[in-house]
Amino acid sequence: MSGQPDLVKSSKWEAFWGMLPFLAFGLVSIWERSPLPGSAIYPFLGFYLLALAGLLSGWVRGFPLWSFSYLGWSLVFAWWWTNMRTPGFRFFGQSILHWGWSIWLPLVATVLIALLWTRSLQPIKALILGIWRDWTCLSLALDTFAAFALLIYDENHHPYVLLFLLASTLTASAAVWFFLRSDRALRRMVFLLAGFTALVVIGGVCEATWDFNAYYHFSPAPEPWYLSLLRWVLAFIVYTIILFFPGILGWLRHRTKLAKG
Repeated sequence: MSGQPDLVKSSKWEAFWGMLPFLAFGLVSIWERSPLPGSAIYPFLGFYLLALAGLLSGWVRGFPLWSFSYLGWSLVFAWWWTNMRTPGFRFFGQSILHWGWSIWLPLVATVLIALLWTRSLQPIKALILGIWRDWTCLSLALDTFAAFALLIYDENHHPYVLLFLLASTLTASAAVWFFLRSDRALRRMVFLLAGFTALVVIGGVCEATWDFNAYYHFSPAPEPWYLSLLRWVLAFIVYTIILFFPGILGWLRHRTKLAKG
């Protein structure tokens, strides 16, 4: 990364907008696990609309750095809900039990609206060139999947799960905030990795301090501590590889410039 020019630092408002979907997803996850009345289906769909609105706004603005947060979340959510079942949910009188490909329709509609709005393919060119010039854009988009995986707390019934979820939400949001407020690629990667590491630790503590077998009345079958540790270490290594994979783009661009020079 040495020898490369400084990157563009996002303003405080841009950092807030880029952080917002991470914060919103965490809050919706808290809603789902809380004793509040009502289903979390509508809040989750509301989050999807937020992600799509941010994607549309970023598209018409030529895909600034913060918009990659919304691009990532839009894709992650649509992928996640492709296999989602929502018994009892009705939309304009129609029951939707299994979403399947239909969850992608709002995303496709957003793309079509963006194309009609701009009447140009220039934003798509800006998207590609933006990644080529600043590969950390793609790292931010990929970070949405890690945040999604670590903010679900699926089948976790820890008595203090809401506190762990809140801590994870604030951690993921803070990492993205500092990422966007930085103008150096290395610092951005440090913030994302630090945030991911903290999320892994928080989630690991949560998993280790409640008894899964006792909750479901299963026979005691404690997992050796070293196997649990190995699982988290492997997850960290895989995520680090994924996160830094876009760095190849930055390296290739740097080498191309040196060759031309």
